[in-house]
Amino acid sequence: MSAGINPAFALAIWLNESNASNYDISCEDFGIHNPSIVGFNAQINRFLSLPDAYRASFPACFGRGDDMTAFLRIFKSGNCNDQAGLDYANDIKKGAWTFVTTCPFLNYPTDTSCY
Repeated sequence: MSAGINPAFALAIWLNESNASNYDISCEDFGIHNPSIVGFNAQINRFLSLPDAYRASFPACFGRGDDMTAFLRIFKSGNCNDQAGLDYANDIKKGAWTFVTTCPFLNYPTDTSCY
């Protein structure tokens, strides 16, 4: 939580993206698709920087009501309008998130009201 990210959200993303670090399926612990960012530490450090980076790079996507869905759409698809990103957001909400916690889904990765 020292990075300001809800720890349950980070765990849900890790679970979803790495299949609990089953490297036979994926070596991307936090879904970072960059061959220069390899290994758990590099992946989590990059992931923890995304909420601020996305707000700065995609300002038109936020403040329209569901910032977490916008974040997850960008995370999946690189924009906040792609259907695959919306499907991904819904999968996280109904899958990995509910596996990790009973808290209501977050407003944004930095929402630490419940974890």
